[in-house]
Amino acid sequence: MASKLKTIWEAQQEIAFIKAVRDHIATLTDDEEAIRDTIEGELDAGQFDAIINGLLNEYHTACALADARKEYAKRIVAEADKAEAYADKIKDMIREGMTAAQQRDWKGALGSVYFSNGRLKPEVIDESQVPVEYFKAIPTLDKAQLNKDALEIHEKRIAIMVDATLSDKDRQKALAKLPQLPGVEIKRSDDPLNIRGPAKGKV
Repeated sequence: MASKLKTIWEAQQEIAFIKAVRDHIATLTDDEEAIRDTIEGELDAGQFDAIINGLLNEYHTACALADARKEYAKRIVAEADKAEAYADKIKDMIREGMTAAQQRDWKGALGSVYFSNGRLKPEVIDESQVPVEYFKAIPTLDKAQLNKDALEIHEKRIAIMVDATLSDKDRQKALAKLPQLPGVEIKRSDDPLNIRGPAKGKV
């Protein structure tokens, strides 16, 4: 584990160095190609590839560990359900034994067992006959339709904004005619970075 932490720490230092170089060059030029060429010149051959490959190795390992632990959690829940069902079975056996022996209460070294009158608990046997005032209306947001409509409106808005044939007045009129969706904003994904696993046959 120590070697992995060291690798990540070293990668952080390398990335911090690259950022510092980039920030410095950016004060001299805004040419992205020139910035890239300068950064590549500051790094040893293959150094950046080694940094990213090292981090990807840690990333894939962490994802695999997360998946394994999620699967383990599912098994634990299943085992807990089995144990609970077994406990219920034992309780039923105790009930049968107490009933057969005509005992209403019993005490022993590991606890006591007794019958009570039980608590009164209403049980719905037919929901269709229950008065309507006992039902709560819970609105459900149709996210699929909302997303579709919001993106369509956004695309129309962008098209109007970039239409050079429209005057400012006509552009404002066209924008005003678009449907409004209060409470909804169009945002880009919080994390645009996508990571895929290595190609088949590669490690």
